[in-house]
Amino acid sequence: QILKMVWPDRFATSGFAWDCLQYRMNNGTLVNFVKSNNNPYGYAASLTQTGQIICDGHNGTGTFASILLFIVTFLWVALLIILHLLLSVALTAFGANMILQSNWVDKDNNKLVYSPNLMVAAMPVLAVAAAAEVAQHIFDNWLYLGLVPTYYLATFYGGLALGQSLLALGVWHSPPGIWLKILPFASLLSFLSIAMNGEYCVLQAQNAARTNTHPDLAYGTCIEMPYSFIPAFVTLGVSTVFLFLKGQNTRSMQYKSLCIAVTCLSIGIGSSVLLTRTGWQWLHVPTAGGFFGLFFVELIFVRSIASDNAKYAESKKDVEHGEGRPFFIRS
Repeated sequence: QILKMVWPDRFATSGFAWDCLQYRMNNGTLVNFVKSNNNPYGYAASLTQTGQIICDGHNGTGTFASILLFIVTFLWVALLIILHLLLSVALTAFGANMILQSNWVDKDNNKLVYSPNLMVAAMPVLAVAAAAEVAQHIFDNWLYLGLVPTYYLATFYGGLALGQSLLALGVWHSPPGIWLKILPFASLLSFLSIAMNGEYCVLQAQNAARTNTHPDLAYGTCIEMPYSFIPAFVTLGVSTVFLFLKGQNTRSMQYKSLCIAVTCLSIGIGSSVLLTRTGWQWLHVPTAGGFFGLFFVELIFVRSIASDNAKYAESKKDVEHGEGRPFFIRS
């Protein structure tokens, strides 16, 4: 029963309090939340893998400060959940509708993007990926426990990589060539890498249990260095750069959007790393906000390809009639 998966019997918000949001381990900075040989003060795998990690904090009662902290905590946790729902439902629905409603050919019937169908297909993939992360958070009672290789996170990161890849390949101004095969394959490899690493670490724990050693330590040590997540991070990075630099738009728009996207991604990843190293759960909001900002910037950039082309066509028509100058010069 060490690693048997069971659904938690309560939700995180019933146990959250301000001291929960700023909670950290008693013995200082951690490399990971899960107990291992190098991290003896972490949570045991028998708890993290059965959804039993619950932060039961308390703010005290009766004082104005405690009431204020209760309100702030309630709003903070609500914002955390709303951001995840926006990522999994609202943003992908907006993206699909925007792509379907846009005109992806210019006035001469030349294609502005390689494949609008690939762009549309990216949206449900991203929605399923984000929903998998929500499922992981529900299982963990909305506590962020780091890069633990579960099927939930394999679906999340593998789905993000595939969704990003499909969107980037669809936006490509010319045929993507060999990248049309490389990026989807790398996305599948990302899923398999995380999923198989999770299975391997479970086997390590089970073998340790059979030999009467320490299964919790065996599992924690196995997942301590998250090498299995590297293919997903690399695929995400490459596809993000391609999305902005291969899409047909002005150089200034490409570079500006890429800089904003990298800033959002840095906030998301930086907050995630800091959260894992300190245990401060309030950093989960800027983590989710950073990734929300990244995908929002990407969709705005994609929409600008069609909208700027329409403005360019109108501007060119005005110039031909002596009424203005071009909106921008394509390069």
